[in-house]
Amino acid sequence: RPRGGRAMEGHAPWRLVLCNEKCHKPDQSELREALARIARAAGGRLLCLKKATKYAEWLASEQDQHGNGQHLLLSDWREAEPWVQG
Repeated sequence: RPRGGRAMEGHAPWRLVLCNEKCHKPDQSELREALARIARAAGGRLLCLKKATKYAEWLASEQDQHGNGQHLLLSDWREAEPWVQG
């Protein structure tokens, strides 16, 4: 996993990727815990990344290691915009 990323659990068949610059802040702990529970209930795992660049690094690494790993990206516009304009 890229530097700065924090996985809530180990490897899973799919990931819920939260990409938001405040995702590691203490006031976001309830959101992280809720998303981790939701992902686990569906057989996945939560991965928190602060920046779109970290998501790009993770995605490239995931594709190298596991092919086209399934994931759901949850992001704010600030981090999603570079991908949309890409």
